[in-house]
Amino acid sequence: MNKKLIFGIAMMLCCTNLSAQNTVPATNIRGAQYPQITNDHRGVFQLRAPQAQEVIVDIGGKKYPMSKNADGIWTATTDPLMSGINYYFMYVDGVQVSDPASETFYGCSRMASCIEVPYTNDKRFEPADVAHGETAMRRYYSKTHQAWRRMFVYLPPSYQQQRDRQYPVLYILHGGGEDERGWALQGRTDIILDNLIAQGKAEEFIVVMPDANCRDFEKELLEECIPVVEKNYRVLADADHRAMAGLSMGGLYTLNTTINHPELFRYVGVFSSGWWANTPKGMESTMGAEQYYQKLAARPDYYNRQFREFYITMGGQEDIAFNNCRIMRERFDKIGIKHTYFETPGGHTWPVWRESLYQFAQRLFKDKVELANGDFAKNYYAKPASATSSVDDQGFIRRWRLLEPISRPVRSNNVFTDSYLREAFNTQYFKNQMTIVPKDGQKVKTTVVQEVVPPGFGRGPRMQEPPKPEFKTVKETLTWHELESSRYNVKLFRFGEEYKQRLYGVLYWAVTVVDCTEDMTVRLAVGSNSSSMWWVNGKEALLMSGDRRMVVDDCTSPLLTLKKGQNIIRGAIINGPGMSDFCIRLLDEKGKPVKNITIK
Repeated sequence: MNKKLIFGIAMMLCCTNLSAQNTVPATNIRGAQYPQITNDHRGVFQLRAPQAQEVIVDIGGKKYPMSKNADGIWTATTDPLMSGINYYFMYVDGVQVSDPASETFYGCSRMASCIEVPYTNDKRFEPADVAHGETAMRRYYSKTHQAWRRMFVYLPPSYQQQRDRQYPVLYILHGGGEDERGWALQGRTDIILDNLIAQGKAEEFIVVMPDANCRDFEKELLEECIPVVEKNYRVLADADHRAMAGLSMGGLYTLNTTINHPELFRYVGVFSSGWWANTPKGMESTMGAEQYYQKLAARPDYYNRQFREFYITMGGQEDIAFNNCRIMRERFDKIGIKHTYFETPGGHTWPVWRESLYQFAQRLFKDKVELANGDFAKNYYAKPASATSSVDDQGFIRRWRLLEPISRPVRSNNVFTDSYLREAFNTQYFKNQMTIVPKDGQKVKTTVVQEVVPPGFGRGPRMQEPPKPEFKTVKETLTWHELESSRYNVKLFRFGEEYKQRLYGVLYWAVTVVDCTEDMTVRLAVGSNSSSMWWVNGKEALLMSGDRRMVVDDCTSPLLTLKKGQNIIRGAIINGPGMSDFCIRLLDEKGKPVKNITIK
């Protein structure tokens, strides 16, 4: 390629009229009319290169040959693109160049062009008219690496006004081939947090986005980055108010750091990552998985107590880290490490990681902030404001009638076999009442023959040799409460904390009413970390036995028919020695969340 063509690339933008049906993405440079986005999310790219013999646009790993017109303008239209930010490159006679019409972002180990594809009916990742925080760039000198380094720091909306307030902190890491700008720019961290905070879905906290490109990031974080943050910002400098997360390479650094130092972090987020199933040669000492599995296996109960949330996300099977993550989660299950898994389609891309942060942020620092406010359990629920409700934006049902917990001591979740649950749920409580809808405030009397639980049940080390069982008859008067959960996963443990002293070894009942405008064929999709059984219109729909972990859509029922009008969903959930919760939504025959229903 000659010099005239190289320098001519700076003027390759074609300033033709914007097609009426297309939109200009936010990632275009000022005044550039291309690239464009069509109504069905296809990208339209143009480049003026009269002397070029071949021009190709490469987006998401797929190459699109461009066609040249008589004026030397090359054009290509892609397949529909994923909503969110997408890296792309152009090749002019085999030379990779950035599109001069696009802003560039550091990714794929270079400055890359990006196209921001609008989200359809989804404003979670778009700027809104809400109170805004601010993102600041902070330079600091690292003695560890004897160099000036920088980080980006998000400060929540109230930070500048409430000068006497201290805040929790999330340290979040970029992936390989990126740097500290990734979460601030491509990740839209400030927009995600501003919107969640405004909607009351997330607590206010500081987000630190450091540069993880260094020889020893763990040392850099612990000896340089965290001290700088705690010296210069009003943070709550303890483990209860400290979280760490990362994507891809940053997820590996997060795993290594938090497993080595569980005393420093209470919340862990691992996005599109997992220890290598086969560690690359030469990296065994720093990235070898077995050393970390051995630490976890040596004291799993300790790690489970230290981490209030161990949150793992993945971009579906197309995610390049999917297999490593699957193997890691299987090892966690074998060892007994509790974790939450969330999966969303999209592969190893920023749209997936934005969604991961959106979900993870809602799980951070809730318990401690609410406990400090003296209103721990009530902040999880509210009385319904109207006679009917809708499902949330992901299709989850949040409106439920919950019965105060029935005492049912058990020593281990392992007793929750299918036969045990069917016998317990079908014969002991509310027989022949599966289609009755309880009223808010309605009283229920129960008589239960139960095992006497030794003192300290559900707390501390498990007993090695339990004493001979003893039984007694218990009579209880309980109350139904109609409530709206503030979270997609209904926190039964917190409900029990508010209305009953006994928290462990209890049985919960939940009822909701789904109103349909027509008959529809659906599946009931349930996630729960406890054994449970679910009925639809009086018929068993789903049984989940054994010790479980909280996973969205963990179990789905066979196809069932909801009739036009009122349909009753009833569930029974056991909380043994843990902290039970559940989430429920309906899926159509294609696996998509059903949203055209009313909850009563």
